[in-house]
Amino acid sequence: MPGPIDVFTDRGDRIRTVLPDTSSEVVVNLPGPIEYRELRIQIVDVYPGSKYQDTCITFISPDFEYERSLEFQ
Repeated sequence: MPGPIDVFTDRGDRIRTVLPDTSSEVVVNLPGPIEYRELRIQIVDVYPGSKYQDTCITFISPDFEYERSLEFQ
């Protein structure tokens, strides 16, 4: 069962997405092209695991490649 997260931007956007239960990369698209200075991620809900009681997020990284590609157009 997947769990939802909210991503809040410094521009007032709130993006809700459901993260699948996977070890694969998950991309969360933000409205764009816009420059963001701050992002806040809030875990909305979790489900109980069969082995552990904590929430596991391995890695979070903003991807600015889209914005960089616009500079060269």
